Amino acid sequence: MRADGGGPPKSLVRIGGRPIIWHVMKIYSQFGYRDFVLTLGHRGEEIVEYFERYLRSSCDSTMTFDPPDRVTHSQLPDDERAWSLTFLQTGEDTQTGGRIKRAADHIRGDHFLATYTDGVADVNIAQLVRQHLSSGLPATMLSVFTPIRFGIVEAQNGIVTRFEEKPTRSVRINGGFFAFHKSILDRIGGDDDRLEMDVLMPLAAEGRLGCLEHDGFWHCVDTPKDLLELQRRWDSGHALWKSW
Repeated sequence: MRADGGGPPKSLVRIGGRPIIWHVMKIYSQFGYRDFVLTLGHRGEEIVEYFERYLRSSCDSTMTFDPPDRVTHSQLPDDERAWSLTFLQTGEDTQTGGRIKRAADHIRGDHFLATYTDGVADVNIAQLVRQHLSSGLPATMLSVFTPIRFGIVEAQNGIVTRFEEKPTRSVRINGGFFAFHKSILDRIGGDDDRLEMDVLMPLAAEGRLGCLEHDGFWHCVDTPKDLLELQRRWDSGHALWKSW
């Protein structure tokens, strides 16, 4: 959405006055996951600044001058009061796999969750975790239905053999919510590794990539039209991802 370099980072585009990254964090928060590592890249300082402003604007505080001190009196919802945010500077050009690799020192335990911050869903995070743990696989991904938006053309020797304009069927795609065993980090070589191409695709070829099929609501923000649709749902009270 920022092909021209203007506007906020995608994770800061607003739905109902809050950035999409906040909505994604709230989804996880409802399932008790409140320790977040935010891997920052281009214009990442704007994400840090947003949460600093959010805390200041959401809470009362008392300031003293002698000695200088400031005490915050939280007015946040119960789940947000438990949030812990680690802002990790991972470099502007680091790929999706490389960003996870850079977060290795902040991963506690044998398993961790990861997501993009460009889509929302009424995903059951607890179900994703249960399936991942019971599978014994190094990675489990959410798959979602999405309609085919464009016409399909098949051709041979320069001649169209089949043309179907905007098929009504849907296909399953990567929904962007993941559960990983920490051994996944050993498959990431460095900053240039992409999660999708360099980690998930080889795992799938080995038969070691789990999948939770999600048939509920999912919507990704790739275009201004996508954002308008989520805002419409929010305004109409039909934000199906909102469980708080």
